[in-house]
Amino acid sequence: SALLRDFPRAERAVGQAIELQERGLSGREGVLIVGAYMKLGQIRALQGRPAEALEAYERELSFLRRVDHTLKDRAIIELHTRIGSAQLALGRSEEARRALMLAISAFDDRLRVGADEPFSRYYVAAAWALLGDAERALDVLEAAAAMRRVYVVERARIDPDFESLRSEPRFQRLVGSIGAG
Repeated sequence: SALLRDFPRAERAVGQAIELQERGLSGREGVLIVGAYMKLGQIRALQGRPAEALEAYERELSFLRRVDHTLKDRAIIELHTRIGSAQLALGRSEEARRALMLAISAFDDRLRVGADEPFSRYYVAAAWALLGDAERALDVLEAAAAMRRVYVVERARIDPDFESLRSEPRFQRLVGSIGAG
């Protein structure tokens, strides 16, 4: 919903997710979820509100520091990529670079232990794109697409973090590899 700019629907869903995430942490519910504050940040970022996005990302980072969750390492990669994107939008290039390099480093750590999957690759591709390294971004994005083509291609087609790649022939071929629709 967020990437499709249906913000009212996305905000309703994220409100419910935040409530569930907090309930899980408090022990009131048996299921612990992660990522709700990160999705709130994404909605704010897509609305052109990067400072508010950063606040939500910081809440997610604080949350992740307090929990043990199967998807925590993967969430850290996405979170640092999103933090880097918001920092760039605020004109804070050094802070952005640090966050994006943290995402890439966390991904490299996961690869060393054999934890390779398309979702982390997608966010690392975004990190490289945000850093201005089109070749690395496309290498990683193509590898992610080889693992989960429709998901990766459809998201990359509309994700503003790949704006720097839009004129690249490799990117155009990749996002054109599944019918636009």
